[in-house]
Amino acid sequence: QSEIKFESDFISNDFSKDSGSNLITGKINIGGKSYPIQIHVRITHENSKRIFSGFLQTSFTVFGIEPPRVGPGGIIADAKDSLELIFQIAEKDIIVGNNK
Repeated sequence: QSEIKFESDFISNDFSKDSGSNLITGKINIGGKSYPIQIHVRITHENSKRIFSGFLQTSFTVFGIEPPRVGPGGIIADAKDSLELIFQIAEKDIIVGNNK
């Protein structure tokens, strides 16, 4: 199973309050390969911590992944080349800088 990692240099002076959707540019790393992306992120607060949530609608082939198939040649099921990544990250999960 591949690790998925998102990195961005986006910095906002206005993270202290809830926000509408922000378009953030960065790169997503899937299976050891890096891809540039733009993703919509909404910032909310819960128990004095920031929550970053959003989604990315794309396709498997953008990331060099074949859509899943069931059975030989996809005879039982052949998925469309559509992929939706949904995330919610609490502030404690965020790594700043090169700390890993």
